[in-house]
Amino acid sequence: MMSLFSYIFLSTKPGRPSLVRAFSARFGRRTSAALLMLFAALIAPAFLLACSVSPVEPQPRTGHTQIYITRAGETASADLFFFDATPPHRLSSYTRLPATEGSHSCASSGNGAAIAVLLSNITDDPYSWADIDSYASLSHRSILLDDEPLSAPRLSGEAFLEAGWSRACVLSPCTSLVKVRLLDLSCDFSGRQYEGATMQNVKAYLTRACVECQPLRSDRPLSWANPGMADSVALAKMKHPEYLYRRIEGTIGPEPRQCGIDLYTYPNPEDGPNATSLVLEADIHGKRCYYPLRLPPLIRNTVYELNVEITRMGTPDPDIPAENTMARTSLKVRPWETRPPDTVTF
Repeated sequence: MMSLFSYIFLSTKPGRPSLVRAFSARFGRRTSAALLMLFAALIAPAFLLACSVSPVEPQPRTGHTQIYITRAGETASADLFFFDATPPHRLSSYTRLPATEGSHSCASSGNGAAIAVLLSNITDDPYSWADIDSYASLSHRSILLDDEPLSAPRLSGEAFLEAGWSRACVLSPCTSLVKVRLLDLSCDFSGRQYEGATMQNVKAYLTRACVECQPLRSDRPLSWANPGMADSVALAKMKHPEYLYRRIEGTIGPEPRQCGIDLYTYPNPEDGPNATSLVLEADIHGKRCYYPLRLPPLIRNTVYELNVEITRMGTPDPDIPAENTMARTSLKVRPWETRPPDTVTF
């Protein structure tokens, strides 16, 4: 589903003739810069294939950090920023990367150490970054869950780069999304007065779901949806209410029903009363029941998979956590599926 961007950071070693100095002496600085860009575009693929990801010893010098990029996989857009490593972390350079799979491009920071930030699928309009002049101004940019394209989720990643290092480095941006997946659902009321009852009109939704965050500060939720219950008015205004709310068709009985329902939110670091919950709502034996299953702290780029068996009547309120005797649950946490690089192997 996702793309992988590979970055190779290069610098010349002190005390040795460099390609830059050789070209400058022969052709002049401006002409040499253009020739080197052409040189990088022509030989970068062959060079990258022979390169190792193992870092080498840093060199005792400062200077520009160059970055050669090879893209594996398609994305709608990708933007690369360099910021000065020292406060106030001013913008050093910006590059809109080509969208073609397997393409190569080159970007460079200013003098000294730098912070490299990659944002992908955030916007198709490069002019929307016109007001970005520092790392702080970029980190305050927020994204909305309702605008997320699930076919190409928004990705972000950053790395601190020491100037004068000669090394290979891989930077893999990841999504800010969290996926909550209900794998299967069943009910078993053996030994109860309502033994043999089934679950009707079943719904699954997230409460206290984060719907706005900052990609570079995704552990700081900005706004919420469904605070304690399903907010039908707010859900009706969403372009994608299915990200937070789904119906489960048919009747749920003792045989596990493979639901395969995916709900989405942004990270929530809380694990107490303000934690995000997966709520199961159903009519059982003529009574409306709720099963709010409190989730652990939610981390970006992560999938939380649940198997649930309902064992007794639930709570009368979706904001009252379900007791342990009301349901048997199993939870598996794993990384979001990423598509491996398919054009360049290091």
